[in-house]
Amino acid sequence: MNSIKKLARLKSKKKKMTERLLAEKKMHEQTLEQRLRERRKRKEENAKRMKMDNKDNLASATTMINYGMGVENSQSTEKLTLTQEHLRIVPQAPITNKEVIYAKEDISLFHALEKHAVNLHGVTSADVTFEQLMERLLIHSLSDLEKARILFHWITFQNLNTVVWSSSIKEDTPLGYLYDIKVEQKGYATLYMRLCVAAGLHAKEISGYLKGVGYVPDYVFQEQGSDPFRGSWNAVLVDGEWRLIDTHWGSRHVVESDDATKLTNEIETVYKYEEHYFLTDPDQLINTHYPDEEAWQLLDKPITIEQFQQLPKQWPLFYKLDLRQDSHQHGVIQVDDRGHLQLQLFSPQHIRQDARFRAELFTKDKRKSVDGKILESQFFHHTEGECEIFHIFLPAAGSYLLKIFGMSKKFDDSNEDDAFTNLCLFQLNCPRVTSNQSASSSQLLAPPFSRTTQYYGISLSAYDINLAQFTPSSGIVECDAEGKASVTVSVRHDDFIEFSQVFQRAVGDYRLDERCVQWSDTKEDMLTVTFSIRAPSNGNFVLTLFESHVRDSPSLKSFAAFLVVSRFIVDGAAAPAFPPTVNGKLGPVRRVMDGVAMRVGRVHPEQDASTGMCVTDDKGEIVFLFKHNHSVTLMADCDARDASVLVSSTPEHTVIAVRAKHESGQFALKLYAASPGKSKNLPLAFCTLIEVPSLPSILPPYPKSPTNAWGPMLNNMRTRGITVHKIEHCSSFTRTRFNVDLPGFDPCVVYKGGKDINIDFKYTKPVHIKAVMQRVDAESKVDDFGFVSAADETSCTVLMRFPSPGIYSMSVYVAEIGQTNYSLIYNLLCFAHAPSRCLEPYPMVYGPWNSSVRQLRRVLKHSLERNQLHKIKLSLARYAKDGAGVECFPHVLLMNDKNQVVPLINQKGFKYEWAYLPGPGEHEMMVAVKQEVGSSSLALVLKYVVV
Repeated sequence: MNSIKKLARLKSKKKKMTERLLAEKKMHEQTLEQRLRERRKRKEENAKRMKMDNKDNLASATTMINYGMGVENSQSTEKLTLTQEHLRIVPQAPITNKEVIYAKEDISLFHALEKHAVNLHGVTSADVTFEQLMERLLIHSLSDLEKARILFHWITFQNLNTVVWSSSIKEDTPLGYLYDIKVEQKGYATLYMRLCVAAGLHAKEISGYLKGVGYVPDYVFQEQGSDPFRGSWNAVLVDGEWRLIDTHWGSRHVVESDDATKLTNEIETVYKYEEHYFLTDPDQLINTHYPDEEAWQLLDKPITIEQFQQLPKQWPLFYKLDLRQDSHQHGVIQVDDRGHLQLQLFSPQHIRQDARFRAELFTKDKRKSVDGKILESQFFHHTEGECEIFHIFLPAAGSYLLKIFGMSKKFDDSNEDDAFTNLCLFQLNCPRVTSNQSASSSQLLAPPFSRTTQYYGISLSAYDINLAQFTPSSGIVECDAEGKASVTVSVRHDDFIEFSQVFQRAVGDYRLDERCVQWSDTKEDMLTVTFSIRAPSNGNFVLTLFESHVRDSPSLKSFAAFLVVSRFIVDGAAAPAFPPTVNGKLGPVRRVMDGVAMRVGRVHPEQDASTGMCVTDDKGEIVFLFKHNHSVTLMADCDARDASVLVSSTPEHTVIAVRAKHESGQFALKLYAASPGKSKNLPLAFCTLIEVPSLPSILPPYPKSPTNAWGPMLNNMRTRGITVHKIEHCSSFTRTRFNVDLPGFDPCVVYKGGKDINIDFKYTKPVHIKAVMQRVDAESKVDDFGFVSAADETSCTVLMRFPSPGIYSMSVYVAEIGQTNYSLIYNLLCFAHAPSRCLEPYPMVYGPWNSSVRQLRRVLKHSLERNQLHKIKLSLARYAKDGAGVECFPHVLLMNDKNQVVPLINQKGFKYEWAYLPGPGEHEMMVAVKQEVGSSSLALVLKYVVV
């Protein structure tokens, strides 16, 4: 029963939902006809109200006229009306332009009308009349502007290549007119005129000259009957003003071949809609359309045919991009005897974010090279401020054509990355070239230019990376007398963006990777990247910049190119190449540094390390302090043969100190870093160029660490829970030498004499400990000057003693309990400026001492003086074989080299004490243990020398 009720409720709910969806669908399914009927009804109601209001106004006005003028009758009113109608039809310049019309008029139905026209564009029946077509196009419900619009769209979407022609076509039908256009018996303007008549629009078919396909700027128009550049277009009266329309150019895009090897110009016709030719402003259409009747220019100041011939041909995109010719107003330009021309186009800043430009240069007979010089390499295009600037260097006398192209995603729906279309055309006439165009100190620009890129400056893709600023603002970079220059790019901070560069010669495209480096600096939310250049000689070079967004797409994308010009290097004074770097990057590699939470703390001498350019002090020394939130695996590399690097690390800090001689010049220091656990193929984290001043170096080189860095072996220490607890009786090398504080325990220390250095370790589980001391600045045996004086289940103490000033290292090793394979856990470097208070080595150590629980309290030196009483105190035990704590050795004894045993004076658990007076003939004293009960064999632990 419950299930039946539940099912009924579900059915009811479903029914209500269906009814609601149907109601919403019906509400949104208003047809175009319904919208037009509703609008017409509103207009009729408004007209009735205005008529009622105007009756009173008209009566009042008539009375005033009769009173003031003395006469007013129906005949004069009729004359006035006829005069007004006549003025409407006479061609006059429109008061408003197309943009104002669209802003002023109701164009809310444009999209629906266009869609409706496109859906009706196919006329397959010869029986369809113009009247029937008007009914289908809903003409009688439209305003004049909407009528003109829907007729324009209907025509421009006719693809005559796909129309199926009927066998019997009536002449005065839409299909008849289209067929006559196909066979070139009629023109598009004639069809549009006929449609306007059917729609009740005042229209005019205009004949005149056109700058069509094959036109060149120096062409002189001929008499009407013989000139091939003739055509027709229309004017239509919209809301009392004449507007210009060209349905022919609005429906077809013509492509002309530029191949000079072909005997005739091959023309390809592509049916493509062009909005520009609907209601084109007269001051724009006059550039390509010159009517026979001057009045139909619709200009306040008409121009002559000679002035028309002088205007450079401009295509629709020129006006859509709001371009302006700043430098040359004529289509034919006379070039001076240097063969050089600078042409400028004004391009508003908002257009720069959406548009790209390029140019092509060829001879009038369409050759692309002259006297062995490729014309593509004879011009240079860049942006400066809001101007597109083209520098052209003609190689020889003659006539050339310069065609400029543009591309804008806003005005192109082809979805092609390089969908360039025509902008404007110029003819360059050069009677002679007498001046040398080669590079000189007085002439900044000179060919040849690189063919790898046709545009210099910031490209469209730069705006995808939140570009904020770039220097220089133009695409030209000028080098100084050493060939040095720089380019800076600033973007909104993004953790995932990376930059790279290619620097090469303009001719031959030979790469010069060692001549350009980059570094970056982040301040607040702005990332600034500087690209530093050192040109090897005078000449033209190209710097191309790339970006990649490692989170979205790791592929490189070019976003800028610069022409690098070097003209002032004299007598080989060019700056040297940069030292080898990784991918030409200096300073911190942000992605790697952030990945290990590392940053540059400070530099000595004080300077900004983010620039990737650093200078040592007057002794050839520099130190970098890096901070990191956790342990980091590090490796440093220096490419100077006479420079040395000191790397010391703690879990939170890393110090890199470099010493170099003046002969090192400039060299690169590279730091590789990764999280603990990775020991191979570490990524580059930091790279800087270090320059040594012109002063002699008096400091010895730093000793090399047996591993990547001085300090803890983080993996080995972390897995065993080992930490450095304290280091006593010495001071931090970083603090002493550079006045840079290193929190924690600096693994590089300075010793100034006195007590032995104590290094205390703590650990969470028992281990075997041993220590090895070495002198690193001289060949001297000092292994007995390092000693593990105490070790138990949780801690140990390592001692260091120095017989003389020098540089020493202490390496500490551990092994698991019961194992004999030791692993390095810590490297300490000590700069001893003075010897220790005690100059003797520690007692000689044997195997059981390193593997036992022990502490030597007395005597902590190698020798025992003869005929003096010595008390030897120590603790000694071993780890139980079953792993349950520690246990005593079966027997611990002190004996001399004559096998005489010294009796114990005290024993408490693991603690042993002897009193011993060495006598004549004794040379050695030894601490030994029996490791098995009942065994007669002894194992040595410690050994003293009697002196």
